Amino acid sequence: MSDQSTHAERIERLRQEVMAALQQRDLAADAEGISDGHHHPAEAATDAELRERELREQLRWREREARLRAALAAIDAGTYGVCVDCGAEIPEGRLRALPDSVRCVPCQRVASRRP
Repeated sequence: MSDQSTHAERIERLRQEVMAALQQRDLAADAEGISDGHHHPAEAATDAELRERELREQLRWREREARLRAALAAIDAGTYGVCVDCGAEIPEGRLRALPDSVRCVPCQRVASRRP
């Protein structure tokens, strides 16, 4: 298996970047303030769509941060780099590309096809 401390450092760095991005998004949303209610209906619809898009994006960032925390926990538990489905070792190249991977490529293909 690969050097766990190197992975842990990289994952923690990525997690900090995700947290900083989330904080920036929160500050940007706070700076925009609440609508004054004097918008044209089309502007209100556009504002609502933008807020919805921003909420979806924040959810994706939060999910990524949770996956990175889970990867750090797996390192601590000694299970990092082991596929959760088949138990095989996840290739080093995949872990470098996606450090929060929990599945090997064949198992991820199967998991991605599930409804």
